[in-house]
Amino acid sequence: MENFGKVYLIGAGPGDPGLLTLRAHAILQKADVVVYDRLVSPAILGMCNPSAKMVDVGKMPTHHKVKQSEINKLLVKFAIEMKGANIARLKGGDPFVFGRGGEEALELVAAGVEFEVVPGVTSAIAVPAYAGIPVSHRGIATSFHIVTGHEKLDERREVIDERRKTKDERGEVSSSVILEPQAIESMQSADSIDERREAIDERRETKDERSATSSFVIPAKAGISQPSSGEPVGLDFESLARCPGTLIFLMGIGNMDFIAHRLIECGKDPKTPLAFIEKGTTPFQRTVMATLETAGETIVREHVTAPAITIMGGVVELGKSLAWKKNLPLSGKRLVVTRAAKQSSGIASRLTALGAEVIETPMIETRTLENPLLACHPEQNVVESKDLDLQCSIKSMDSIGTMCLQIDRNDRIHADFNDLKNFDILAFTSTNGVESFFKQLFAAGYDVRVLAGKKIASVGKITEKKLLEYGIRCDYVPEDHTGEGLGKLLRSYIDDRTLASSLQTKDERGESRENKFTCFHDRADQSCTECNDERGASSESKDLIDESRILLLQGNLADDTLLKLLPRATRWIVYETLPVAELPEWKREAIAKADAVVFASTSAVENFVKAMSCEHSALSENAHGSKGQSPDLIPHTSFCIGRMTEATARKHNFETITSDETTMDSLVKKIAEYYSQHS
Repeated sequence: MENFGKVYLIGAGPGDPGLLTLRAHAILQKADVVVYDRLVSPAILGMCNPSAKMVDVGKMPTHHKVKQSEINKLLVKFAIEMKGANIARLKGGDPFVFGRGGEEALELVAAGVEFEVVPGVTSAIAVPAYAGIPVSHRGIATSFHIVTGHEKLDERREVIDERRKTKDERGEVSSSVILEPQAIESMQSADSIDERREAIDERRETKDERSATSSFVIPAKAGISQPSSGEPVGLDFESLARCPGTLIFLMGIGNMDFIAHRLIECGKDPKTPLAFIEKGTTPFQRTVMATLETAGETIVREHVTAPAITIMGGVVELGKSLAWKKNLPLSGKRLVVTRAAKQSSGIASRLTALGAEVIETPMIETRTLENPLLACHPEQNVVESKDLDLQCSIKSMDSIGTMCLQIDRNDRIHADFNDLKNFDILAFTSTNGVESFFKQLFAAGYDVRVLAGKKIASVGKITEKKLLEYGIRCDYVPEDHTGEGLGKLLRSYIDDRTLASSLQTKDERGESRENKFTCFHDRADQSCTECNDERGASSESKDLIDESRILLLQGNLADDTLLKLLPRATRWIVYETLPVAELPEWKREAIAKADAVVFASTSAVENFVKAMSCEHSALSENAHGSKGQSPDLIPHTSFCIGRMTEATARKHNFETITSDETTMDSLVKKIAEYYSQHS
């Protein structure tokens, strides 16, 4: 074979992303192109290589975005044009179980393209299992039979036309025939397979006289309630009716009334139990019980819709006692989680365990800087950064001793880990800050011993937990898990005598000390009784600290809350936050159908609104004429961590439900409580 790309025909399974095979997952992560169908779960699409070209060829029950013949050619085209590439053809269920994977494989063979089949868990077995129905059971069913209830005459003609076109191009002639509509009408009264075959033979003789070039598969008896949607063909109803095993019909809801009547006509017991299972193995799964004689009316009454399978036989009764998939608190809910990719898995798995379908949609990406950058209070002298838009400033040297500063060609001021000796307290305001700091520390040749004797402060419990992963216990954690809460906590320990000594030194040098006193109750002098009371209390009962020996470890988008509360502290930028520029079409479509969005930061809210093409500050008119998000684009309900995130979401007219504590456990609990009360 030439150096074409390789095509993988992959079965995505029945819907639950947990049923995707390890082999399929490994290929999707390295795929350069993913050609996928409608029924593939958004959660599985989210596992694909982020840089892969995503091609939607999805099929609706009565409308095909792309014809099968065109899909076949598309796979060949990608393989030929993309030398050495990995092309994933992602199909629901198993590619060789009514998935037309065989047709695609034949096309690849004809073109000389290498391919591999990656089997998937077929819905024919998995979906009944999720409903507590075994397809076989000793004493009830010793066999099971998988039948398509969806193969239609128009689809058959599509295949036939393609074959005829190919043969015509090669100058070949076939002796078989295709039955046209008038031929089918002539068979309306044919009750048996033999009678229909006689009609076919008569039609073939007529066609042969005209040197016809076509082929045919025997259709079922005409008389379908919805002939406009196509007629099921190739079913031997007499054999199916005599079959003592379990019958499993895939993709046949639209034709099930006709199928049930034909089975009864051919002798199958009208009281045969059957079950319709909608959206099997997903959080939206629903099982509807019926009998063969009530199949049609049950579909109408219960509004059974595709995708669904139908299972018939005595094993269906077992589903009443073996149904194990519980109605969980979040069953039937689709939630969008906007945390960064490496942080979302924890909350995503917990929400999934409660029954939700989770669409992981990171709105920010974080990147550890090669070296920490120095930044200070926004009112001090600033050196503009050219590539990161970071504001770095040089601190007063007398307050923290000699610092090892390096200014690169981009005017970025690099901090040095040797300067850690100048600090007594290290304050972390995020898990990203923790991970980036230690990554830089280890890369510079240091280890945790350089933190000996230092106090560690954390903004909240999540960051505190991350520090424990590095063997570091926190000395300061505020009850209010915000930057403001951390700043006020550290400020309550500050020794103002150190500040006074510093100010006196400045006076001796003739420097101005105007407004050097910082009152945190919006006063510009030292007359604040509340501040004086706090200072008096702290000096008597606490181990006082020097504000100038506090090091803040943050990202480039951190606001100035901490520096305003601790103006003499030093700030290092250890990571940068970048917004996600664009969302793929499949994810936008999934978000549009979601019930709510989960926000863990203000930047996630802002970037989400931007990415969904909503106005950043003035929102479009919604369906009720008031300002808000477009109802066709994003959900109106949001779950938030923290007051600042809540305020930002409200600014964009989201309905907000905020966790009681700034922890993921509290947020998950709040989500479950909300839907239990609004179910």
